[in-house]
Formats: sequence, structure tokens, C-alpha cells
Amino acid sequence: MCTNVSVVCPSVVYAAMLTELTCVPDIKEGFLLGSSTDYTCTQITDADMGAQTSHTTRHISSYLPMDGLGEMYSASGAVRDDTLARVTEFAHANHLSVVGWYRWRSCGDPWE
Repeated sequence: MCTNVSVVCPSVVYAAMLTELTCVPDIKEGFLLGSSTDYTCTQITDADMGAQTSHTTRHISSYLPMDGLGEMYSASGAVRDDTLARVTEFAHANHLSVVGWYRWRSCGDPWE
């Protein structure tokens, strides 16, 4: 089975996030909030063989920056339970889900 993943982020959200992050002189982390859509397509050929393709689309509608570097993780690298509980509570109160996380390094290329 083939899997396709795409991300949709409105330009307003992207611009707000980029503006906030470029003003910070150090590394910044946070969570991406929105919704996720999953569906599977099955194509049947003349030889009666089926090929399935899974599609996942993440719709980012907001973001939640963390106050400091390392606030999201414990010393072992796992997401802290208290942080996850706070983020999940905030997301559910706004009818959103946690769909990802981000890390921004202002001293270089953010995609390194």
C-alpha cells in the first residue's frame, strides 16, 4: 500500500507564525494544531488486481509555542505528560487536535 501525506496551512497562519519566530533570537519549539483527514483509495485494474493508496491531509489552523527550549520533553526525550495534558486541553477547548510539532532555529536555515 502506498501512503501520501500532505499539509495544508493557510497563509495567514504561516505569516503569523513566521513573523513571531523571526523575532526570537534563539531556538523555539511548539505544537501545530488543526485537524487530520485520512482516506483510502482502491483502484481495480483489468486483471482484477487492487492497489490501495492511503491519503492523509493535515490541516494546520493554529500553533501553540512553548515558553522555553526543552519544555516539551523529559530528559529521556519523551513528551512530558503535564505539557501534553495542557496542550490537549487547550486544543479540545478550541475544537482542534494536535497534528504536529515544530522547531525553529533562527541562527540558520529552519529546515536543516
